[in-house]
Amino acid sequence: MDTSTQSKAILAILFLVALVAGIKVPDLDLLVAEILKPHSLITHSILLPALVHLVARDAARQWIAAGLYFGIAIHLSAVVLVPVNEGGMVWTPWPAQVPLDFASQPWLAINAVLGVFLALGLVEPVFRLALTGFALVTALVFAYLTHGGILPFIVFGGISAMALGLRQKFSDT
Repeated sequence: MDTSTQSKAILAILFLVALVAGIKVPDLDLLVAEILKPHSLITHSILLPALVHLVARDAARQWIAAGLYFGIAIHLSAVVLVPVNEGGMVWTPWPAQVPLDFASQPWLAINAVLGVFLALGLVEPVFRLALTGFALVTALVFAYLTHGGILPFIVFGGISAMALGLRQKFSDT
């Protein structure tokens, strides 16, 4: 394997590890429940991968940020299906801890679309479909194992299609 192929393989592994980790990042709010209620505005957004993205100056960090964006978007695609009165409420952090109420699902959906859109902007166009494919397979497994069905996968598929279309539109202009 030449150096270029090894580099791409390492980037793909970093992406996949970050993708799986990104699925779990929103649940970090459960570890600090006194400060962040479940479904915190901070963890149930693209804020954390955006911080990685801001310092992503080399390819490895960019692919890690892309994986985190995709993973969080997968998680948010599942939470967007939970009605606010059944645990799908998004909350502001301590000290206010104010519920977003009816704005919870739009918050989650917008962050999921932005996550995929920004992830696609971090990688070369030639890799966009392949990485989206990896994310879709991961979303299918996640949906089936954690939700017993494929509805979160379908939502993520729609979000990915929307983000790919937007990325393509912005790439052409």
